[in-house]
Amino acid sequence: MNDWPSLNAGESDFDFWSEEYSRYGKCGLDYFRTPDRYFTRAIIENGAIDITKVLADKGILADNDRTYSVQQLFQAIEDRGLNRPQIE
Repeated sequence: MNDWPSLNAGESDFDFWSEEYSRYGKCGLDYFRTPDRYFTRAIIENGAIDITKVLADKGILADNDRTYSVQQLFQAIEDRGLNRPQIE
């Protein structure tokens, strides 16, 4: 679970994983076959990128009392030399 943490303060990683699989993993069920394969592939794709650290290095921390703009998130990620993410 440490490989894919929830970025919502107070939300358990397990709840986050369940929601992510329900929203995205089931679409790839024919390919991945099981939730374990889906998350394993996601972790492999994530590789050495620690998004929590990338954001924390720019002062962006999980906090229910503070909000950050999408532009702040993009900037922190792009400053690290990473591609702009898709945010829904």
